[in-house]
Amino acid sequence: MQTSLQQVLSDWEGKKVDMLKRAYQKYHDQPFFVEEILSSLNSEAEQKAASWLLKHHLEQAYSLSSKEILTLTHHLQHISGWESRRHLLQILPLIDIPKEAQLAVEDFVRESLPSDNKFVRAWAIQGMYELSRQRPELQKEVYFLCEKAMQTEAASVKARVRKILAHLEKQ
Repeated sequence: MQTSLQQVLSDWEGKKVDMLKRAYQKYHDQPFFVEEILSSLNSEAEQKAASWLLKHHLEQAYSLSSKEILTLTHHLQHISGWESRRHLLQILPLIDIPKEAQLAVEDFVRESLPSDNKFVRAWAIQGMYELSRQRPELQKEVYFLCEKAMQTEAASVKARVRKILAHLEKQ
């Protein structure tokens, strides 16, 4: 029986990524791949798998077109789970955010800053840094977020923040 990418996305149990890696190998070079992944971000049942596949795709040195990034930003408001939120925050350093998408991305990042999950908080601070690279008026706020995190956050968050601070010092 032939399995579709859509079937893989809806069948994934949410833990072991072997199934997703096999699906990626099978489908990543198909013309519909990114479009199908992006549309699956609207489905709560599929968004964790879809966000993982999108992140994995970009980590393999692929890129998204400006149109695909705009489509992605339209789906950000539908992201519900912390894993999906973290995956999408983690791709921000891998994409060039078009000017017309910056406010949607900023809203998503700001909604993620007070997350109960420390990894989401860490990557949300990273997201603010990514935005500040295109919008310098956000740099003071990024410094403030970093300073606060260095005083109050877990070691794993502080590790991410130290990397951000090192980038800020180079600018």
